[in-house]
Amino acid sequence: MGHQLDELKIWRDVPPDEVLAIVLEDAQ
Repeated sequence: MGHQLDELKIWRDVPPDEVLAIVLEDAQ
């Protein structure tokens, strides 16, 4: 669970297009 909270914290600081890139990388 703690891992998910860390991820949420990171996502708040990431620009939207970078988030998209991360999501696409995750999907592969």
